[in-house]
Amino acid sequence: MKTAAKLQVIRARTRRGFVFTLVTLVLYFSLVLNWTTFGDRLAERLESSHVTGPLLIFVATFSISYWASRRTHSSQNFYTAGGQTPGL
Repeated sequence: MKTAAKLQVIRARTRRGFVFTLVTLVLYFSLVLNWTTFGDRLAERLESSHVTGPLLIFVATFSISYWASRRTHSSQNFYTAGGQTPGL
């Protein structure tokens, strides 16, 4: 694989990593809000269900982490795309 293509893959992965980090931090900070007076609204149940704000935020964080992990490991492996194996 050419250097320009490798650089493009690295930039895409870095961008995806920054977006993932930003979303994860926002979700974790909103989870922390549940133990403050600002997060009283989040701690309530959602309408008539047994789902609460912290549970929903936890599931969203886990789902995004799982999706990002699967996407990173399954696509754009620039080491093997050009028939090369990574050095140790």
